Amino acid sequence: MNRTIAKRVVAAVAALVLLIVAGGIGYLIARQSAPTASSNTAAKSQASGKKVLYWYDPMTPYQHFEHPGISPMGAYARG
Repeated sequence: MNRTIAKRVVAAVAALVLLIVAGGIGYLIARQSAPTASSNTAAKSQASGKKVLYWYDPMTPYQHFEHPGISPMGAYARG
C-alpha cells in the first residue's frame, strides 16, 4: 500500500514540475513574440505609406501627442 501512495506522489510531483516548465516556456515565447503598441502602429503606417496624425492615451482620448511614449497619466500613448 505504501508503494502505491509513493507512486501517486511521484506522479503528482512530476506532473506539477512539467506544468510549471511548460508554463514558463510558453510565457517566454509569448513575451518575445508580442509586438509593442508603438512599434506595431508605426510599422503599419510605414508599410502603408501613411503618417500617424497623432498619438493618444486611451484613458484621456481628447489629449493628443506628437510621438509615442508615457502620457502624463502614466499610460502608454497609442496611435
